[in-house]
Amino acid sequence: MYYSDIFRNFEKNKIAYAVVGALASSLHGVVRGSLDLDIAVRFEAENLQKVESSLEELGYTSAIPVSATEIFNFRQQFIEKRNLLNWTFTHNSDATKQVDIIITHDLKDMSFRKLKTKMGIVPLISKKDLISMKRAAARPQDLEDIRALEKL
Repeated sequence: MYYSDIFRNFEKNKIAYAVVGALASSLHGVVRGSLDLDIAVRFEAENLQKVESSLEELGYTSAIPVSATEIFNFRQQFIEKRNLLNWTFTHNSDATKQVDIIITHDLKDMSFRKLKTKMGIVPLISKKDLISMKRAAARPQDLEDIRALEKL
């Protein structure tokens, strides 16, 4: 999986982040498949700039023409007026490699732990916070994930 390159690069660049979304559900024990990687980050200008430069270093480009500085400065406007929930990056040579930086949640308000996996050390959002994020999204797959997570 391409995830391990991102995890190593984020660790090398000391980026404050945690895995959320489908991969987080899987790492918590729910059988779930998805091609993209969802990440929550500490919402600070410097951290967002490191995210952007780290992904660009690995061959990813923002799907929309905005910079880390703009995401940081105009976060609420992007969420409220443009319904932008994720800052998406796609790999330049393989469009199936997609990273979504969740802009609706700040890592500073969440709990996570570092999990040792075959992909390397993965900062994993707590089950409680993952369920909370999925409740807020309330898409059909998220509701299914919640039911499965609550059974664990």
